[in-house]
Amino acid sequence: MSENVPINVSKNRLNEIVKMIEKNKEITSIQIAERLKVSDKTIKRDMATLKEQGRLQRVGSLKSGYWEVLNDSE
Repeated sequence: MSENVPINVSKNRLNEIVKMIEKNKEITSIQIAERLKVSDKTIKRDMATLKEQGRLQRVGSLKSGYWEVLNDSE
């Protein structure tokens, strides 16, 4: 995570992303960014973090695939 972003802000945003994906597994990073009022780049970085943590994975292709929540222990 970036050093200039408070840890609790990032953690809360990560949890919000997981909740959104649980409600709609086909949601896009752009849609998430719009709802959370941050940039698409920020969401993509957060999703990469979630994948590294083993909480999220992409199933299928980028165009027709979907997100799957693996481990929501946070």
